[in-house]
Amino acid sequence: MENFAQEIGRAGRDGAPSHCEILAAAEDLTVLENFTYGDTPTAEALRDFLKELLAGRSAGAIFDISAYELSARHDIRQLVVSTALTYLELDGLIAATAPFYTTYQWRFQRTPEEILARFDADRRSFLEQLFALAKVGRVWNSVVLAEAAAALDGDRERVVKALTYLEEKGDLELQVAGVRQGYRVVRVPDDLAEVWRDLRQRFATRESSDIARVAAVAGLAGGEGCVVRRLLRYFGEELGRDCGHCGSCAGDPPAKLERAQAAVVFSREDLNALRAEHPRALGGARQMARFLCGISSPAFITAKLTRHSRFGSAAEAPFAVVMEAAKVALM
Repeated sequence: MENFAQEIGRAGRDGAPSHCEILAAAEDLTVLENFTYGDTPTAEALRDFLKELLAGRSAGAIFDISAYELSARHDIRQLVVSTALTYLELDGLIAATAPFYTTYQWRFQRTPEEILARFDADRRSFLEQLFALAKVGRVWNSVVLAEAAAALDGDRERVVKALTYLEEKGDLELQVAGVRQGYRVVRVPDDLAEVWRDLRQRFATRESSDIARVAAVAGLAGGEGCVVRRLLRYFGEELGRDCGHCGSCAGDPPAKLERAQAAVVFSREDLNALRAEHPRALGGARQMARFLCGISSPAFITAKLTRHSRFGSAAEAPFAVVMEAAKVALM
């Protein structure tokens, strides 16, 4: 509704007459809802995610993560991983420190001999060792920062400064990759299971809220009575009269947004065979419902399930209906 109000407001900025029209199709509701259902992690994914982050760590402990790797490991979309980390920060459990890159790549603009000749014995020895640690490709040389630092007396900052300095001097062209975000444990939870339950509830509430937001716009298009009054009422305002110029006031009938009842047909044997074949990606009812509704996930991409003939076979059916059917079939 907020987006709708903003869009229709654009038409009146110049003060000239304007016409606002809603293009609504019942079939779109399932697609829009599926964006939300695809973002809600499974209970098992959240449990394992929290264990990896917090189990066995003490207050003050420093650790780093890759959102991409966490996403792939726990079958949680990358943006949702970031949301979960934000929730933990807001609860005072962890605090972000600074991001850093794991891999440094360079290609020489001058020969190593020319570069080394400009430095004293200590710096030349350091650079010789650094260059020797690099994996040499056809064009690029690369080092994993943690490995290079460990081999060079653990001085990560010196490695970065050296390569950055050489780039500034035009000795080499530098590229970085593999960003990781640093974190510090602020508070160790008394009960990790309680944190898990709270996180599950937050995502469930968010899912319900997002689905209700879609329904609110559909209700505006398909409801009866003055559209302007109903829109203002959503924002807590009362016009006190009908506007006299919206479609409803002009006598247009409400839109009929009724979704066709798509049949959900699959056998218990088929689903259990799929689960046995891909236990990680299709272990639970929510994951199976995503698969049948054609909602991608990190695990599906890894297992190449988005190419499977059954992927999206129930795409026209509401997600909640498919998930209930999947629960029964997988019991």
